[in-house]
Amino acid sequence: MPQWTDDQQQVIDSREKNMLVSAAAGSGKTAVLVERIIQRILDEEKPIDVDRIVVVTFTKAAAAEMRERILLAINGKLEEDPGNVHLMRQATLVHNAQITTIDSFCNYIVRNHFHEIDLEPDYRIGDEGEMLLMRRSVMDAMMQKEYEAAEEAGQDTFFYSFMNAYVRGNSDQAVTDMILRLFDKAQSYPWPKEWLQSLVDAYEVTSTQDLQESAWFAFLLDRLRIQVEEAKAKTERLIDLCRQPEGPIFYEKGLQQDLLLYEDILAFDEKMRFYDAFRDLKYGAIGRKPRGYDGDEVLLNRVKDGRDAIKKSMEKAKSDYGAFSLEEIVRQMQQIQPFVRELVRLTIHFMDDFAAYKRNKNVMDFNDIEHFALQILKDQRTKQTTPTAREFQAYYQEIMIDEYQDSNYIQEEILSSVSKEEIGGHNMFMVGDVKQSIYSFRQACPEIFMDKYERFHGREEGSIAIDLHQNFRSRNEVLTLTNDVFYQLMHADIGNVEYDDLAALYPGAIYPGILKSEDFFASEDYDTDFQGEILIADQDSDLMEDAGIEDRIAFEAKIIADKIRAMKKTQFVTDKASGKLRPMRYRDVVILLRSPGSMAESMIAVLEENGIPAFAENKTGYFDTMEVQTVLNLLRIIDNPRQDIPFAAVLHSAMFAFSSDQIALIRMTEPKLPLYEAMQAYEKEHPQEKKVGDFLSFLEDMRSKVADTPIHSFIEMLLQKTGYLTYVSAMPRGESRRANLEKLMAQAVVYEKTSYKGLFHFINYIGQLQKYQVDMGEAELINDNDDAVAILSIHKSKGLEFPVVFVSGMGKQFNETDQKGSMILHGDLGVGLDLVDYEEQTKMTPLYKQVVARRLHEDACGEEMRILYVALTRAKEKLILTGTLKKAEETLKKWQENRGKLTFFERAGARSYLEWIVRATASVREKYPIQVISPEEVVVAEVAGQMDKAAKKEALEALSGQAKPSWVKALEDEMAYVYPYASVGKYKNKYSVSEIKHDRMEKAFADDQSVRPDFLKEETKEIVPAFIAEKKTQEVSRGALRGTAMHRFMECFDFCNYTGRASLEEQAERMLHEGRMDPEQKELLQMDRLYTFMETGVAKRMMQAAGRHELYVEKPFVMSVFPQELFDEEESDSRSDTILVQGIIDVFFVEEDGIVLLDYKTDRVQQAEELVKRYQAQLQLYALALGRTMDLPVKEILIYSFYLEKMIAL
Repeated sequence: MPQWTDDQQQVIDSREKNMLVSAAAGSGKTAVLVERIIQRILDEEKPIDVDRIVVVTFTKAAAAEMRERILLAINGKLEEDPGNVHLMRQATLVHNAQITTIDSFCNYIVRNHFHEIDLEPDYRIGDEGEMLLMRRSVMDAMMQKEYEAAEEAGQDTFFYSFMNAYVRGNSDQAVTDMILRLFDKAQSYPWPKEWLQSLVDAYEVTSTQDLQESAWFAFLLDRLRIQVEEAKAKTERLIDLCRQPEGPIFYEKGLQQDLLLYEDILAFDEKMRFYDAFRDLKYGAIGRKPRGYDGDEVLLNRVKDGRDAIKKSMEKAKSDYGAFSLEEIVRQMQQIQPFVRELVRLTIHFMDDFAAYKRNKNVMDFNDIEHFALQILKDQRTKQTTPTAREFQAYYQEIMIDEYQDSNYIQEEILSSVSKEEIGGHNMFMVGDVKQSIYSFRQACPEIFMDKYERFHGREEGSIAIDLHQNFRSRNEVLTLTNDVFYQLMHADIGNVEYDDLAALYPGAIYPGILKSEDFFASEDYDTDFQGEILIADQDSDLMEDAGIEDRIAFEAKIIADKIRAMKKTQFVTDKASGKLRPMRYRDVVILLRSPGSMAESMIAVLEENGIPAFAENKTGYFDTMEVQTVLNLLRIIDNPRQDIPFAAVLHSAMFAFSSDQIALIRMTEPKLPLYEAMQAYEKEHPQEKKVGDFLSFLEDMRSKVADTPIHSFIEMLLQKTGYLTYVSAMPRGESRRANLEKLMAQAVVYEKTSYKGLFHFINYIGQLQKYQVDMGEAELINDNDDAVAILSIHKSKGLEFPVVFVSGMGKQFNETDQKGSMILHGDLGVGLDLVDYEEQTKMTPLYKQVVARRLHEDACGEEMRILYVALTRAKEKLILTGTLKKAEETLKKWQENRGKLTFFERAGARSYLEWIVRATASVREKYPIQVISPEEVVVAEVAGQMDKAAKKEALEALSGQAKPSWVKALEDEMAYVYPYASVGKYKNKYSVSEIKHDRMEKAFADDQSVRPDFLKEETKEIVPAFIAEKKTQEVSRGALRGTAMHRFMECFDFCNYTGRASLEEQAERMLHEGRMDPEQKELLQMDRLYTFMETGVAKRMMQAAGRHELYVEKPFVMSVFPQELFDEEESDSRSDTILVQGIIDVFFVEEDGIVLLDYKTDRVQQAEELVKRYQAQLQLYALALGRTMDLPVKEILIYSFYLEKMIAL
């Protein structure tokens, strides 16, 4: 029984309240949530059924884990009280309970109430790539309609004015991207069109009074006031320096004048007068150093430089935000409003067209499902809940939301609608950690969490907020460093989160004491210091060049590698199983990066050069891998060979291995024609060039086949014909490369289930995935037991924990892309556009847009702080922060000047994580000494290591001359040993029956290609069922899946209950209902062909055998055989070397005089002999396996062809 803290127990026990639980990292929130559910189910006074609780989390994996935990808890209680009927009921209900993602819950609402919004019930959720293609199609059609309408209306239409203002070059993509950004943002709001209209309303400014009442202008004045207050505080500190002994007292008068300026500005409470006073700010001279000054020059320079920095900062703010009068700002707003209105109109036009297109196709995305669910629950006009919502309110006893900090406004509206809030009840339970809200790119709104946190802590009636701040994950050293950093950085003014005593982390984990054990290397002094460390690489380009270090990433990676190697010899960590200290392994270490990308690849290379195994689970980079790019280029030129860049890339690839000189000769044949046509001309002039002819023949052959072949089969065919899959498998990282290509084939299967068909659309589909960075990540084949350092993105690491964490790449500057461009967008402040005069060819940035950019910058800072918090809290025992920095010593000195509380602008103005870390720890720098490492130090250490190796080698060589001749002879004999059974090494330990079948077929036809059957020549040749020719609209992948469906039916079929054709349908329905077959498989069944089989004599015999319990289906086997029995090889020196063969037998049944073996086949063949040739070897192995395990002989070997509707005897 777990020991809960008082706060955790309060979370578990509280009832009849809306509860918000702020659960810090490592505080055990999931365990508490599960325990609360169990206690609600087991409540002695008011027990409830588990299916009357909604539990919403944000990933399917989390939902599945939570369901499993709840089921385990229920089963555990049942073991204690096996007769408890209520618990038995819960064990059944839990499988259908709404423990799910928000998407799935919304889908549940829509599936059950589709008729209320006139939605077809058989809609499907579109694949992300498919939806991107549909967006593009709808956008192109919509823009075409706009151009046509504008053409009819004449050139004076405002549409043309808008396009002229924001189109770049001769493409309208900049405008369509603006529309799509607006559309995507709108989807996170309950009523998208109302939010879009609010963007226009923000520009409804007719007077300075309207300006004064606007949210964006109030935000600007607040920030200007903060800046003046900070300037005042800094000036007061400079005056204190002037008054110190030997201080520059002659500067005090000028600084006092500055103070008066600031105080005069701050004295204005009225917004407009404050703004005017700020605009009128003018600095006087600070004063001059008197001749013969013999005071402290350091103090003098600190005061002078400090005042210069304040003045520069204030004058920049005045230039940025005080350049326009109030009247000019009003005019700017009025000039831009028509452009914003037009942008919103186009966005709504697209929104309507896209919705209609999806309805017509009956394909929806998850945004649609959320909005459909809200339409079912709330009346769009009155915003009142519907009868359906009130039914949910009456049914559900509690609404539990996990990871609440990642909710958005529409999700909040949906879940509130099914709670009892409207009828005065309090049954909302929300748990999360706003400090870990790091998904703004998914439209997460941490403001929702913070708003409730403040209200609930304010004791709003029926509500309670509880903080879980005890951390059960990390050592105190990790928590102390995290607290020291975030007490300084994280405040409500940036990111809306106040890191105070309630938000801080408190140790709850129990770690073993420091023990020295004789089990460890006696010669090593193991390090038991778990204090956090900060390592900075001095990024001096000249020094790096002199040291032979290529770039900053390699430099930082080398420092990390050296640190890991040192820790591998000296660092303790706690063993998870035993709870005792043990030496650190590579797998205990993770390197976290903000955006891994190519940085991860560079780090892996450096780590491996230093003997440290490492891997990266990237979510990007898949489409950029060499093998995937090569295959995609080949697909591109099969679709359209007149594309020179892909064409040249394919020629130069390992597939066809044309050299640069060969390609140049081909190019020179017809320099002005596409490379494809130049190659055709080259072939005519040089018919003896077989390589060129073979390539063109291959290309034409593939182009002739692509129209009638499913894309996934087509890619498989390409890989087999070119041998490219085998080639990449033999390369370094071969398994991963092979997996990448298999992943591409899997993606092709996904594509084939969309509403798009053909190679052209597949290439566009992949192009959209690349363009919008829907990147699947390289296939990684790392095993959990592999001893390797992991490299992860910080986002990927959320929810995980590691003994030793390096947070690296901290010197990289923050990404500010969202704060730039012709259009910027903020959910609360609105949309900022450039003011463009097309006729005058001028463009300016209005104040409104500058303020929106400022707010976006602050929000981005808040998000980056939360990402940094997630990174630091992944560490269990040791936390090491690394980064590169130019002019490290000089920059560090500047960042560490303020040893007190960081100011707003010191936090908001930081450009990197490293700057935050250094500034935040300046006040406790003795606790976290920063180690600055120069390139020379790395090189010196490397040279020392090499010299040490060389010395050891020389010592060994010197000793070798002293060796006895008998030792040398013995060693030579041992090294000359030849393994007598080397031939066995060419066999694998285990083979499948299919592999052996294919090997025999290859050998059978190896010498005579003229009689080689088609199915062996092109094993992936498309087999198109007849029904596809009649129904072109059906998916091309269905033929590939039919065999699986027919086999599944025969596996599950109950032969004892066959009564005729109707019973086939009845059994298929039962299989579907029991989950033994999915709807797609059922649809693929050919009942006529199944009925024909059931009426055969063999089927009747099977029914009789089933009645005797002597019918066996889908029986796996493993048997041991000698290689010579399978591969027709010469006898080895020992017949004790056997291999394993495994397979699955479709069906066999026992009669009095022996066994009947039967195999079902759905292959599309013309003659029965083809099936015999294909499968004879396979069935003979099945017969051999049965003969070894059964006392009866195999008397018949049969194949039943569903396509030929014929029983074939071997």
